[in-house]
Amino acid sequence: MAETPGRLGRAPGAALSGNNGGLTIDRAAGIANAMNDEALYRSLLADFKRSHGTDLQKIRTALAAADYRSARRAAHTLKSTANLIGARILGGAALAAEEAIKEGGGIPARDVWETLEREFDAVIAELGPIISDPPPKAYGTGKLDPARAFAFIQKLNSLLASRSSDSLNLRDDIREILGPAGEECEKLIGLIGNFDFKEAAETLSHIREKAERHNVVN
Repeated sequence: MAETPGRLGRAPGAALSGNNGGLTIDRAAGIANAMNDEALYRSLLADFKRSHGTDLQKIRTALAAADYRSARRAAHTLKSTANLIGARILGGAALAAEEAIKEGGGIPARDVWETLEREFDAVIAELGPIISDPPPKAYGTGKLDPARAFAFIQKLNSLLASRSSDSLNLRDDIREILGPAGEECEKLIGLIGNFDFKEAAETLSHIREKAERHNVVN
């Protein structure tokens, strides 16, 4: 289907600003959350698709296992990240699911779940034309460069401690430098994208401890 000027991904490099045009994602709100930085906003969209594209399945799996704590946490994360990119209807649906799980300690009502599924699928479908899937990244393989990793961890830790939004610009560096530390690398990126700097700092500490245990960082 031909793309129109009102669509989010109407052309490579096209501006993302403008009215919402009836789309699921409110671009104006998302860009405002990204400090009016369109490049950063596009990066946030890519991170949402890459890091949260399976959130619905995570919630479903946790509920099936009666792991309500994990289900609530996944719903809470989806709520926050959806609101961050401007997918406010999805954020509201995730909030309803989170509250239903918290209050009832069980599976959300059918209408709550169906709304969450519908809005989630709509957001993922809307991201499809503009966010291409990156080559798969193999985590937990190889070794970190000790000196480079140690210096980078110190730099990132300082940014997280000061709750600096500059940490958002280091996500590609995190993948490149800390990727061999394992899947916690992607968790760290997700936490930073969600502005959860406190937990991101704790995760970064775990990455360093893991690296030290394997004599990767001296």
